[in-house]
Amino acid sequence: SMQAQHVEVHGATARAVAALEGWTNDRNAGSTAALVTALTGLHDQVVPHLDQEERDILPIAAEVITGPEWGALPRHGLQNFRGDKTWLILGLIREKMSAEALDHMDANMPPQAVEFWQTKGQSMFDGFIVQIR
Repeated sequence: SMQAQHVEVHGATARAVAALEGWTNDRNAGSTAALVTALTGLHDQVVPHLDQEERDILPIAAEVITGPEWGALPRHGLQNFRGDKTWLILGLIREKMSAEALDHMDANMPPQAVEFWQTKGQSMFDGFIVQIR
């Protein structure tokens, strides 16, 4: 069920966060391997879940959610984000988007968020991803 998948994703996320903290505090072969394992596990939980949401939920949502409501979703999600790396979320989302979708995202994000991404977030994300990958 979708609820069971959410529980699994939350667990995989917690393991990834713990591994990231371990790697951030002590970058060595063991912490790097643990981080890779945790991120791979998170990927393996999230991708099938998102595929199912896209297949089963988004068609329904497209019929019942208005344009302004869609536009409010990212802000709502980030308001509930308790981590310190919002740039990581934005970067992971943005790297999968087309140029047209990125232009639309930038046109509809709060100006402060666009400015942050352009002046700091993109470089923080790029530097982090180079270290991880």
